[in-house]
Amino acid sequence: MNPFDSIQAATFDVVTTTFGYNATWTPANGGAEQPAKVLYKDATDKHGLSDEDFEIERYKAEYKQEDFAGLKALVDAADTIEHIQIELSEGVFTDFIVREVKRKYDGKTFVAYLNPPA
Repeated sequence: MNPFDSIQAATFDVVTTTFGYNATWTPANGGAEQPAKVLYKDATDKHGLSDEDFEIERYKAEYKQEDFAGLKALVDAADTIEHIQIELSEGVFTDFIVREVKRKYDGKTFVAYLNPPA
């Protein structure tokens, strides 16, 4: 592993340990629950689309590629509705529907775009 990759992995681990949230995902088509630490971003503001009157709230969870193995493939296939539970307050998990998963530019992390809880 080159030095940059080692520093990047260590930095992500420090950030998620310090600022991360506990999360779990159980594949909708069956399988074991997968726990992970995620970097969660609440929809504090709305993002516009050009000059149009369209806005969307953007809830996001960023996680390492080895976490939530298979989530991106299932979301891309759109055969199931996948949910992530994030512990937003101690002992209380909030359920989100995963709308889309994108690989970040570095290829080592994913960002799940979430629908807010109902």
